[in-house]
Amino acid sequence: MEDVGDEYSNELVSTSFFQRSSGQELFGMHDLVHDLAKYVSRGYCIILQDDSPKDAIVNVHHASVRYLDSPMRYDSIITEATHLRTIFPLFPTSHRYLSNEVVNPIILNLRYLRVLSFHGCVTVKELSESIGELKHLRFLRLSHTRIERLPKSVGKLLVEMPRQMSKLKSLQTLTDYIVGKDNVTNIGELRELSDLQGQLCLQNLENVAKASDASDAKLVDKKHLEALRLDWKGDDKDRKHDRHVLDNLLPHTNLKRLTVHGYGATIPETLEIHGLNRVVNVGAEFYGFNSSNNSVRKPFASLRILSFSNMSAWKKWSSIEVEEGGEVFHKLQELRIINCDKLTTVD
Repeated sequence: MEDVGDEYSNELVSTSFFQRSSGQELFGMHDLVHDLAKYVSRGYCIILQDDSPKDAIVNVHHASVRYLDSPMRYDSIITEATHLRTIFPLFPTSHRYLSNEVVNPIILNLRYLRVLSFHGCVTVKELSESIGELKHLRFLRLSHTRIERLPKSVGKLLVEMPRQMSKLKSLQTLTDYIVGKDNVTNIGELRELSDLQGQLCLQNLENVAKASDASDAKLVDKKHLEALRLDWKGDDKDRKHDRHVLDNLLPHTNLKRLTVHGYGATIPETLEIHGLNRVVNVGAEFYGFNSSNNSVRKPFASLRILSFSNMSAWKKWSSIEVEEGGEVFHKLQELRIINCDKLTTVD
């Protein structure tokens, strides 16, 4: 994706659409191109500054803030912009006079906002719960602000994924994917995202309608993933269905860390873990450790056969204390460790 972006940037520079600023890693538009862009986007895009008339922003969708000299200027101008989709500062000091009195009752009531940046705004210290009502918001930037805590309502903005995620074939970073109940946000949308790397958390796996949908995610093809978390929520679980879903979420053997949370089905009598060549440590997560109360209760209650094989990087297997009355592997009859030559510590 970065390489494609570089190609586009170089082409725009070569045609003089963008020009490199002397001595800086910055680019600017040629004056003629800038004037043309302003003309074509007039009425829908605006650069806000002190001399911006109020009536100029009534139908504007996208606003960049250059400089407004007082909170009252924000108040008088932004309240007219009921159709705004974007508010973005041109400079770190552009929001110098933005205040909580403007942000919370005015900006956060612009219900069509999709892009909102407070970058560099040191005068805003908190956001109100009303931010959770911005259901169209797709980008929120709070860097270099004094905001220390987000309101709980921010969680409302994370109820589903954007549609047609499968078209982002070059996507490399996706930390969370929330499985929806409809066909357009189901887990199968991950099938084309083979370049994903780092960590990935699959949330709301109880929403997977068919176990075959889990296979469609093609986790086994995502060789750059290092950490995977599988997350079920709610108490009303179809245990048989959840087990089939888990069976079909087979990761690539390069995976280093696997966490399963909220899984309600019974672990089968035989568990085989094979070919996870980058796993170095097997620890608390393996037993279903609950970080909220630092405990685990009767893991692998039905397991009779446990097999580890071909884990070339595995060095340490750590045990864990269970709640009173609980046991680890209390029905285990057979343990197999095959071709795990670096395993030297079991505690």
